Amino acid sequence: MTQVWRMHKSVAMNKKQLRLTNPELVVYVLGMLGGEYRPVHTEEIAVKAHQLFPHSFSWVNYPDLPDKEITRRALIHARDGNLGMLVEGRTGRGAGR
Repeated sequence: MTQVWRMHKSVAMNKKQLRLTNPELVVYVLGMLGGEYRPVHTEEIAVKAHQLFPHSFSWVNYPDLPDKEITRRALIHARDGNLGMLVEGRTGRGAGR
């Protein structure tokens, strides 16, 4: 857990320097939530992403709220986009069951 925390501090502090994309950030969050070992619901990822990176994963007019759509799109790009298949899974009600 200490290694994950150090990585989190590094990612959080260097986000602007590294210019990490939202797909890269959600892959990081997914890893923090144990996504390598179990399915993680998009809402759970959205809440954690918003906690860690609120400026990237919030509503425009309500910045205190997580935006699930931003997270969902980032997950799709991480699965299907130029990054290569960094995540697997489906979206939709009951998809993770």
